[in-house]
Amino acid sequence: MAQTQSIYNNPLSGNLGNQTYKNYGGKQVVTTRFRTTSAKGDGASRAQRDTRMLMPNLTLIGSQITEWLPAFWENNKFFKRPYTHFISHNMKRDLLVLPKELIDSKQCIWSELQISCGTLPIIQCKQTLDGGWYTSIALQNSTNVESMAISDFSRIVIEKNPDFRDGDFIVIVKVAYEEASSGAPYTAWTSTPQICAIQLNTKGTGTVAVNKKGANIQLSVNTPSSGSYRLGAYRSWDHSYACVHVRKERGAYLASSQTMSWNFYGIDDMEDMRKQDYLDYCAASWGYKDKIL
Repeated sequence: MAQTQSIYNNPLSGNLGNQTYKNYGGKQVVTTRFRTTSAKGDGASRAQRDTRMLMPNLTLIGSQITEWLPAFWENNKFFKRPYTHFISHNMKRDLLVLPKELIDSKQCIWSELQISCGTLPIIQCKQTLDGGWYTSIALQNSTNVESMAISDFSRIVIEKNPDFRDGDFIVIVKVAYEEASSGAPYTAWTSTPQICAIQLNTKGTGTVAVNKKGANIQLSVNTPSSGSYRLGAYRSWDHSYACVHVRKERGAYLASSQTMSWNFYGIDDMEDMRKQDYLDYCAASWGYKDKIL
């Protein structure tokens, strides 16, 4: 970057060839021209191609969960806005993408999305191909979770899981997948999310079912091979799940860092979306033209 006194009455501003002229306090600043991700054809680099495919998908996902982002993404010295935090982390992940025609119709795909980031301990989750899904949140027995009194459920969770306190939230995120019609060489899949929150309240009234906030995701008690009792969910064979621990402390949210599960029935079909000819189709739909030589 070069900085000089302008030889013109008014400093130049704009692009000229491969240089960009800027005006800072009456001084002429000249930099190498910056090509944005909106550049077409040969003006787009491979990195710009990837950004062009990932960003619109993440933007749509962000719009689906906008009300949950402040609770899922802690503020820190690098990220003051939860949306920026969410986008930045997931742009670095190897996520599936969609062609432009599906994005234009407001469809998106989650895949192995990072749904939250924070300082609370991670909740371990296990999803098996035979339809089982459960968390590391220990429970007392196989009693129907939905019909339990919220006060009893809260007391058991707090007693058996030292990381939880009265007033904390257990948030279940479920994502369903379905086939979408497009011109891609392989079937594209799209996602529909549901989010359910339960606040622990040892003095609360009513059942767990009536104290849910958000979607009505059916909770269950699952028994892993160890024989212990763990909080889980029903009908999980064709869905992706995550469980987020959220706490509100001094007016700010704390959260556990969680990613969506990626081990369920139908997952092999979605692996076609990682094949090169599918990715080439998606890239071309966004205006990218690879160089022949």
